[in-house]
Amino acid sequence: MRQFFILALLPTLLAGGCRLYDNRLVVVNQTNHSIAVSQYMDSIPDLTRTSHKVRQLQDQLPPNQSGSMMQHGMNWPSYVKNSRDGKLHLVVFALDSLKKYDTIEDLIVHRAYRVYRFDKKYLVDNKWMVVLK
Repeated sequence: MRQFFILALLPTLLAGGCRLYDNRLVVVNQTNHSIAVSQYMDSIPDLTRTSHKVRQLQDQLPPNQSGSMMQHGMNWPSYVKNSRDGKLHLVVFALDSLKKYDTIEDLIVHRAYRVYRFDKKYLVDNKWMVVLK
């Protein structure tokens, strides 16, 4: 009976214990303004996968500062491999633009963002650190 209980409980323990968080990606903001950065599987931001404006405002990166980006559910190399073209797409919103428009969706519709693309070789060679200028 005891062995059956442990075997029945094992899938639940494994599923709950296998959460993956990868924070190796470091973003350096060398622009002259505060930014918010999001990653997308494609070079065009997906309106259905946008974050709320409040979260973006909280996750701002001031000029000449760096911060780690957390990837939930899969590691960064897998994320890049599974993207549409095998590259990491970082979408950067200027904080001033975030304050000007009502929603992230408005920023995307008005194309008030900049996209940076990095392939896996570049990321590995630079130890998963990207500099945004």
